[in-house]
Amino acid sequence: MSETGLGNIFICGRSALHIYRPQTELAHISRLLYQRTRRATPRLPRPTAPTAKTCQAIAAMYRIPLPLDTLVVRSRDRRKHSGATTSLDADPVHVASFIELEPSIYLASPELVYYQLARGADTARAWMLAMELVGCYALEIEGDGMHGRVPLTTPAALDTFFEASATPCRKAPARRILEVLTPGARSPREAQLAALARLPRRWGGWGIPGIALNRRLELTPAARTVADRSYLEVDMYIEALGLVLEYDSDDFHLTREAHERDARKINALKMMGVRLMSITNGQLASWEALNALMDGLERDGAFHRHPATPGIRNKQRALWERLLSAETTVR
Repeated sequence: MSETGLGNIFICGRSALHIYRPQTELAHISRLLYQRTRRATPRLPRPTAPTAKTCQAIAAMYRIPLPLDTLVVRSRDRRKHSGATTSLDADPVHVASFIELEPSIYLASPELVYYQLARGADTARAWMLAMELVGCYALEIEGDGMHGRVPLTTPAALDTFFEASATPCRKAPARRILEVLTPGARSPREAQLAALARLPRRWGGWGIPGIALNRRLELTPAARTVADRSYLEVDMYIEALGLVLEYDSDDFHLTREAHERDARKINALKMMGVRLMSITNGQLASWEALNALMDGLERDGAFHRHPATPGIRNKQRALWERLLSAETTVR
């Protein structure tokens, strides 16, 4: 687009997140992200605000909704029209945090996307956005669908980006949750369950330490025979309890082969002395059921010196309600 004199467009915010989400773009973007980690900080051109016509062309090219979120570094470069919103940001770390998608079209890094979209968000919304970026799933731009993908970043990379920024926001929920962020979720439900289990009590969670998502467990020779494989991947593993917590999506249409595989998995875990507990979608959606389950885990591990106060209970319920609200999904 530079040949036409339209300038260099820096796509950020929601628009960048929408580009990262489609499965069709994954291979190309993953390659660019990998190349970015293999070279020094690039010297990028100065960003300019796009015209309405340019915004329409970019939105059609990447199948994303308008308005287009863009970044500029000078006040006089900002434009006002229905096709775009412009963020004024001259932080050198942020301006350098783009990858070139096409000639003259640049895409904000996952770290900058998180910084922009989560910086003023509450704990639940920031957690769900971060979990999508460090997890193994992506949401569809429209509707409730999702698809699998490789993680776009890591909790450490997100935290490093905050620290390097001119405004590090050390006390903001978006920054604080990175201390306990648990990567590897394969669905929003797993991300919600991880938030409730892992976040500290003062933020509304149960503060259970040592949680790993989609953990690979190597099997003993006898367990391998029963499971008919050398290892198992489990939804959530709580090391202190030797407990596997599986999320059951209430799918009643499993094939006979899937039922056989699940039975072998359960028996193999029992042979290794690993406890197994499952939680259904209905239990996660019920405060009473969820509270009873989490309290049981908390008592088993004696993770806290004192029982939860009414104030802590209120925070836990508020977090649960917020997590299950559709408002925590960035669209």
